[in-house]
Amino acid sequence: MGDTIHAPGSLSGDQRITSQNGKYTFGVLPDGNLAVGGAHGAEWDLGIHDAPGARLDVQEDGNLVLYKPDGSVRWASNTSGQNARLVIQDDRNVVLYNGDGAVLWSPNCYVQS
Repeated sequence: MGDTIHAPGSLSGDQRITSQNGKYTFGVLPDGNLAVGGAHGAEWDLGIHDAPGARLDVQEDGNLVLYKPDGSVRWASNTSGQNARLVIQDDRNVVLYNGDGAVLWSPNCYVQS
């Protein structure tokens, strides 16, 4: 699956994206939480534990949305932009970019160097 999800794209179940250096993964956990994993297990998470079976969509409008199985929205980045893509970077950060490379959203979970 690589390190990037392009709009329109999604993550669910056991799907993960992996940083190019292979150190970090990002995906939706069974309880619906969004998390970054590394050598020591979960290294960052969004703190959502009440949406089992959730799906994360990178929408064509540039919004990043976590949907419950019933189609209701559990969380959204409330962003907009064309040609969005979600990337897990080698510094552990997860970033939603627009087509011009501007940051639309990020939890700033990068590793300090």
